[in-house]
Amino acid sequence: MKNNNQKFEKEIEGIINTYEYLVKGINKRARTNKINRAYGGIIRAGKGKLVESITEEIALLGWKLLGGDPKRISFEKRPVRIPIKKPM
Repeated sequence: MKNNNQKFEKEIEGIINTYEYLVKGINKRARTNKINRAYGGIIRAGKGKLVESITEEIALLGWKLLGGDPKRISFEKRPVRIPIKKPM
């Protein structure tokens, strides 16, 4: 069990390091933006994708730790249409 915890901690540490590296890159890209895109928009989009990937990694890590079959977990993106009632 201790060996699993060490692997888990290493994986989490790797995710944290990746997060810190990518956030710096996102901020740099937003500051040096040459196409007049809003700084906040670049940050929001970059961090949104980052949070998605981190969430997926943590879920997969937990799934592995629980002994789950990798074939039984999926993060396939499928659009869901939400109908909006138009005012009459």
